[in-house]
Amino acid sequence: MMEDSGHFVLVNGGTKKQRALIEDIAWWFCDKYFSKFKYYNIEFDLTKIEGNVQGWCMDIDKNCSHIEIDKRLKGDDFITCVLHELVHVKQQFKGELKEMDGKSKRWKDEIHIGIMSDSKVSAEKVRALIPENALAKGVFITDYVDLPWEIEAYEMQETLLIEYKNRGTYDA
Repeated sequence: MMEDSGHFVLVNGGTKKQRALIEDIAWWFCDKYFSKFKYYNIEFDLTKIEGNVQGWCMDIDKNCSHIEIDKRLKGDDFITCVLHELVHVKQQFKGELKEMDGKSKRWKDEIHIGIMSDSKVSAEKVRALIPENALAKGVFITDYVDLPWEIEAYEMQETLLIEYKNRGTYDA
């Protein structure tokens, strides 16, 4: 665990090199986006993740998030996954993204219910089953890849990867 006066980054599992790389990425990202925060806590677990997922992020409390990353990822895929999940941390810490009830999330002023792309039922089919006017105004059923926070994370991860690697201290 690394601490910087109220700022915590904890990495569990994986190899020593993976843990060091995540700490380096996380502190770089936090300096970039959270420099004015008095406190935050980000915990990473490196583990084998089954299914069609490479990583995920969960909002624990105010300025406190938990991230899991598939430790089998390598090179740029590993770094990009870490950056993608850290974008979700940014979204949570800045109040843009909020867990609602385990099934839905609030993105700014909209509520989205996400449907995973490997699901047998698309968001379009789910919407067709819901009676007209059954959803409150501002509630959307959305395919995973079309969720606004995922769109932002996928767009930002590539730019952040280039920025991170161009610092001159990159060693995957």
